[in-house]
Amino acid sequence: MKQSLSKQFLPLPLKHSLLFLVALFSFVTLGQAQENEWKLKKNKDGIKVYLKERADSPLKELRIKTTIKGTLSAMLAVLDDLPRHKEWIYRSKQTKLIKAVDENEMYYYSITDFPWPLTDRDIIFHATVTQDPVTKVVVAKSVGVPTYQANKKGMIRIPMVEVHWRFTPKGDNTIELDYHLKTDPGGNIPAWLINMTIDKGPVQSIKKFKEYTQRSEYKKAKYSFIAEL
Repeated sequence: MKQSLSKQFLPLPLKHSLLFLVALFSFVTLGQAQENEWKLKKNKDGIKVYLKERADSPLKELRIKTTIKGTLSAMLAVLDDLPRHKEWIYRSKQTKLIKAVDENEMYYYSITDFPWPLTDRDIIFHATVTQDPVTKVVVAKSVGVPTYQANKKGMIRIPMVEVHWRFTPKGDNTIELDYHLKTDPGGNIPAWLINMTIDKGPVQSIKKFKEYTQRSEYKKAKYSFIAEL
């Protein structure tokens, strides 16, 4: 990759809770579960939002599907621009490279901004990019590795998070995005509150992501290990 693929519960007004809790859900494994296990929550502005129960947690899984005009390289270029994650990922405070393993694997650090009196969250991601040589489908996968570095003072380390960005080229310069998130933000945040608002942050992030893929600096990006349809 270039530089990235790439962000104690105390009472506070419910409105603020709903807005900030989804901040971490700016990025999970595409499950092998069948399609009918996903329940459509909303379909608006060309973005479909699905939720699914988890066997291992009271927290739900999130899936978002939409289409974007552009190339596979443009999609990756936006994810790869780590310093600018805070411009389009909901409540992202900082994203920085820790280690580039090779052109399609890295480790990066991300901080999510939580409003007072809650504590900011951080996580180290192990990010990889793979492409199916036949279908040309690209999967950008970010998995949290919370023990990769020591915990930082003043932060709550997110104990588990997995994010998949699956890009399927459909021809005519159209990409189908299938975004999948599974996480546990840590701390004492009620599961019902997280589940109620789990899609708000990611939907805002996806809308911004779509806008950024249309910027000239990303549209002209090329990756040697990515083959366009």
